[in-house]
Amino acid sequence: MGYRRLAEIVAQGRRRWTQEAIGDALGLPQPSVARRLSGDTEWRRDDLIKLAAHLQIPLEEIVAAYMADDPSEADDEPEPNGADHVAAAS
Repeated sequence: MGYRRLAEIVAQGRRRWTQEAIGDALGLPQPSVARRLSGDTEWRRDDLIKLAAHLQIPLEEIVAAYMADDPSEADDEPEPNGADHVAAAS
């Protein structure tokens, strides 16, 4: 997933919001936000919706950034399964 592009978008908002503030808005602890921004943990749909609202960025832009191909990731890794993950929603 394009977690790097999503992290860039969030970083633009970090001029006003810290990871902790974003976590408060999403109902997540700061370490969970950091893991999502680094790509260690998948974003859930509801978190992306809340993130878009909190950053006042269109949801379509957040989802497009998240779904963007990341050239640093290998194509042979399986997509996570589960209804709560954005990748499984398509």
